[in-house]
Amino acid sequence: MKQKNLTKKLMIALLGAVLFVGCSKNESENVQEQDASKITARSAEQQSIETTIANFYDCLKKLKYSGFSDFFYDNFFLTSATTEDKTWYGFLDSKFRSQYVVGSFRYEAVLGTYNWNNNTKMWDRVTDNRNVTLNFPAFNTSASNNATLVLEDYTSINIGKNSLPTKGKATITVDNKKIIEIDIRKIEYGLIPTLINSAEIAIYGNPFTTVINLEKKGLVYNLTSNTTAPNGCTTTVKGVINLINNSNISTDNVDFKTVAFDNFKDLEFKINFENLEIKVNADIAGLKALNKDVYSVEDMNNFVNVDVISSGKKVADLKYNEDSNGKYDPDVVFLDGTTNKAESYFSYFSKKVKHVFRVVFGLEK
Repeated sequence: MKQKNLTKKLMIALLGAVLFVGCSKNESENVQEQDASKITARSAEQQSIETTIANFYDCLKKLKYSGFSDFFYDNFFLTSATTEDKTWYGFLDSKFRSQYVVGSFRYEAVLGTYNWNNNTKMWDRVTDNRNVTLNFPAFNTSASNNATLVLEDYTSINIGKNSLPTKGKATITVDNKKIIEIDIRKIEYGLIPTLINSAEIAIYGNPFTTVINLEKKGLVYNLTSNTTAPNGCTTTVKGVINLINNSNISTDNVDFKTVAFDNFKDLEFKINFENLEIKVNADIAGLKALNKDVYSVEDMNNFVNVDVISSGKKVADLKYNEDSNGKYDPDVVFLDGTTNKAESYFSYFSKKVKHVFRVVFGLEK
């Protein structure tokens, strides 16, 4: 793999570790039974992991049945000829900005209540307000303004040419039912790698609530993420990123992704769901010190370690690998020496990885 793609490869490896928790069994019970028959003498640890992963996937499907997934997909990702080949949200947003926003978005300048006029295809400002309230059809086929977006307590800061949020809450309801809410409780900007010194953000996607905390102390970033739902499905992520230096950013043209990664020394992430833990350790500085134009699979596995832990006991390693087309194709290496492709234990692994990720973000029905 080329050095310029190192960031992408490492992120794929990390994402693969996370999604290892998020894969499920087959959609078809018949195919599932056939695939299971290919694996003989499965250990209790293997069976426990399969059960835990199936439970995790069942949790993710709640996003679909809560209405969140359909709303998010149809409004933010599905383009339509009736909306100038834009998403419904993109269409409504472009209309609002062309009517009421001059230059950068300024919250105080657009306070008020606005109704979408389906006849004129324009926004009508109907009254003053202490926040920004938009009433609009939930879908481009809806006959009435049955959805409402409220943006309140919003503040921002200008860094270079960018206006970045520091606080605010946005809530979307459909037929008086809360579907999405993003509450930026605090963001402080300043130093690399992400321009963020600290952040506390709560994200609600019916029925899940995720609270993310990020804090930088000296050369260390600490990240915690906790996802819960009324009937369980608790998933936690804890991460530590060690930096090389505290350099300031003083240019508007800097590539923040490159600067961020170049400043990483190493990182550790732990992802927990039920009795399953995935622990990721990456020696990024060590890998970059190889100074290669192309990084091999062996290089990745030497500097990026992923442990699979069940009920507090390490049972396997998740090893980076690639298929003949250079696609991510991980191996599960159990402590007894058994080595199999991840898809051997989790049917249609690649398809499920994509499906789980797309369902979470509303990219698939």
